[in-house]
Amino acid sequence: MPKKIDPKVKERCVQQMLEHVSEYPNPTAAAEAVAKRSGVGTESVRRWYLQGQIDGGQRRGATSDELAEIRDLKAKVRRLEEDVRGHVKVPAGGHEKSPRVASGSPHLVFVVSAGS
Repeated sequence: MPKKIDPKVKERCVQQMLEHVSEYPNPTAAAEAVAKRSGVGTESVRRWYLQGQIDGGQRRGATSDELAEIRDLKAKVRRLEEDVRGHVKVPAGGHEKSPRVASGSPHLVFVVSAGS
């Protein structure tokens, strides 16, 4: 599990990147310098910088708010799927109709055994 980094450290890194990226040959070189000074990973700083550009409208992509909403909605779907699984009954013949999620799909698919 990734370690939690203080939001103030993250914010400071992004600010330093925005202020000093032009002094380096590329954003990765700037991220290396900022990461070394801040004691965090280079890739973390580089990704925070890119996300900051997205949030600021300078780059295309899903904003932090949109990503948070997607995360919340996925959690809600998981909870609802668990609730549905908990309410499925096994018929007298012993064949279970179990809901399954199709790979890559947010929709439930009910699988019925051939003996039903």
